[in-house]
Amino acid sequence: MRDSVGQSDHGKTWSTDVRYTSVDATQLFLCAFVVSLPTATTLKITYEVKRKALQREMQEFIDMLTRTEEDAEQHGTTAHNYDAD
Repeated sequence: MRDSVGQSDHGKTWSTDVRYTSVDATQLFLCAFVVSLPTATTLKITYEVKRKALQREMQEFIDMLTRTEEDAEQHGTTAHNYDAD
């Protein structure tokens, strides 16, 4: 930790005249990019897994509806043909 006179707790001095160059900015950008990359990749993978699971569940539901309709047609009734008494 640094104190107000420009020295660290370890006795080393540090410069108060800090000028950043384009190399420093590039390194900061790349560091931020590399650090956030695994998180972004993980989120993308999680999104794709959930999307595919939802798509599979929707297809199973549609298949179930189709089978139900086919069964109803084989028994001479349809899902739209019920009499209300």
